[in-house]
Amino acid sequence: VYDIPGIETIEATTKEQLQELLGRGVLKLLVDQDEVRIDQLVTQMAGGRVEATGWVKHETGAMRIDFKIEDLELSDPAVRRALGEGGAVLFDQFSPSGIVDAKGTVSRDADGEIEWRVDVVLEDTRFEFIGHIGEDGKRVGFPYSVEQATGRVYLRPEGVFFEDIVGFHRGAEITIRGNDKQAWGGGETGRILFTEEGADIRLTVEVVNMLVDEDLERAVEGSDFAGIFDTFQLAGVIDLVEIDVMRVPGIDALSKASLRLQLEGEQFKYTPFPIPVEDVRGTITVRRPVLPGTEGEGPHRRGTVIAFDVTGWLEGAPIRATAEIVGHEERGRLHIEADGVPLA
Repeated sequence: VYDIPGIETIEATTKEQLQELLGRGVLKLLVDQDEVRIDQLVTQMAGGRVEATGWVKHETGAMRIDFKIEDLELSDPAVRRALGEGGAVLFDQFSPSGIVDAKGTVSRDADGEIEWRVDVVLEDTRFEFIGHIGEDGKRVGFPYSVEQATGRVYLRPEGVFFEDIVGFHRGAEITIRGNDKQAWGGGETGRILFTEEGADIRLTVEVVNMLVDEDLERAVEGSDFAGIFDTFQLAGVIDLVEIDVMRVPGIDALSKASLRLQLEGEQFKYTPFPIPVEDVRGTITVRRPVLPGTEGEGPHRRGTVIAFDVTGWLEGAPIRATAEIVGHEERGRLHIEADGVPLA
């Protein structure tokens, strides 16, 4: 057994995370007058194998430790502890399980600050965005489980960055867009930055061929879009669902989400004007615009704008319906065009 060389020179939080990660195991050291060289370190963590090499300078505390992890089990509590307080909060929101591999580096220049980087490869992972705890004590996210997920995640001191992560749910293909893509509403996505005012979140989830079933209804009711199935009585398979999850420090106390549905052949009925439209084509959007704030109003300054533009068939006749409902202003408009619809 061993203690990591140079660990006593590291500040308490980082020291605790390193000890959690590298723990105790088999260690081979080469020691000379200037440094301790870690020729081989092998240990176990969360069901996975950890290997590390590196060096630590005696006088200056300069160091570099390179490590790799194979077959790490995300459900093991040791993983959450190794992420530290901020990482654990994000970990809880995604509720991940399954197997990952990782490689990383912990380093410090002479008399400098600790720097680190970890690259994670998802192999066969499950997660669902259960989100944050709202003011009513309930979680608000989008609890739609993603199975057999693969992809890459990059952990850095400044934040978390994603490549495309692809998984499945009952035949639907689900993608968390990577940092090289754009959100459906425009702007960057695929990253979470750490700031003094909390996480700065930009994530986009897209789902292809999403079945309207009890799983989707349960996820919607645990999200910002609760009640949308009462407003739009959809049935069938939604061709494309895009969700932008965002939290802007200084504006949002908690993360918010906007939504776009692209329809190609579904059934549709808008409850306030319940005409049953078949073979629908078009889009439904739910946007969360930032509203002008007033002093003392606090960080919750987003409205809700629901809009749709769809075409379809009503009793064999073509029909088009468009609408925009501005919820925070309690106003809206609905426009319907139809040709040859029987009146009786």
